Parts: sequence; C-alpha cells; structure tokens
Amino acid sequence: MKRFKDKVVLVTGAGSGIGRSTALRMDAEGAILIIIDINEDELIKTKSMLKNKESTAKVLDISTIADVKKFFKELNKLDALINVAGILRFDNSHEVQIDDWEKILNVNLTGTFFMCSYALPLLLKSKGA
Repeated sequence: MKRFKDKVVLVTGAGSGIGRSTALRMDAEGAILIIIDINEDELIKTKSMLKNKESTAKVLDISTIADVKKFFKELNKLDALINVAGILRFDNSHEVQIDDWEKILNVNLTGTFFMCSYALPLLLKSKGA
C-alpha cells in the first residue's frame, strides 16, 4: 500500500528504535520523509535504509527552541508530524540525578511541544495530522 504517497512526513527520533521503524514504515508507504535526530551517525544509517531518494535527514535537538524555530522557517510543506524522539532511562526514582531528569523533560515534553507548536500552521494549511 502507498497510503502516504507524495505526503511530506516528519519523524523525530528517527535515528534508532521506534523512530527508525516508523520512518521505514512511512517510507514503505510512499512518504517523502524528513527524518530528524540528535545522533548524526544513527540518522545517516536510517537515511541509507530509505528507498525514497526525495527524503531528507537533519540533525536537530528538538529541546532547543531556537533550533526548532530555524528548522521550521526552512520548511514549506508538511502533511504529518510523528513525534517519537524521547529519552528512556531505567533508573530508580530515588537515584535519578536532577540533570538527567531535566534532560528527559526537555526532550520528551518540551521538545515535543516545540515540534507541535511550530508544525501546526503547516499542518492546518495541508489539512494534515
């Protein structure tokens, strides 16, 4: 099936795990992907697995509002945003360091909010999701 043929789809956290799997599935569905991740090496690996040569990859820290804002200024069309980027840790609550906790919140919550808020005008324009 090609349910996303010629649709521009942005996948965060596409360098590994669920993000990579999501990108590969969207690629199989015909999407023109914009894959982003903070890990350049893993992002390049994912990009090399994509069949659609129109797809692009971009290193981006979604927790940095200035970087997200700049990224979206360069984007003209978007049909779907898939927020997968996130930090998963297996610490016991009483052992979590505050710096690690803040990093988790900045990526998993704040970064996702930044992506949604800047993507929304493009998604409304395309009637995307």
